[in-house]
Amino acid sequence: MDCSGFISYVLKKNGFCNVPRDASSQYIWLRKSDAFRAVLSQNSDTFELDDLRPGDLLFWTGT
Repeated sequence: MDCSGFISYVLKKNGFCNVPRDASSQYIWLRKSDAFRAVLSQNSDTFELDDLRPGDLLFWTGT
């Protein structure tokens, strides 16, 4: 089981429906929800990262 498969499994076990299996689809799924917040800064010390909580999903571009 890879990372996105694990995330899909855990979310489904916790009552989330229609969770996609792959990371790209999970990103789109989250973008369509009200729970998505983008971190726009390129700096690791940005204040935007202060709002992260345990369990938040992080997606990187260009990987």
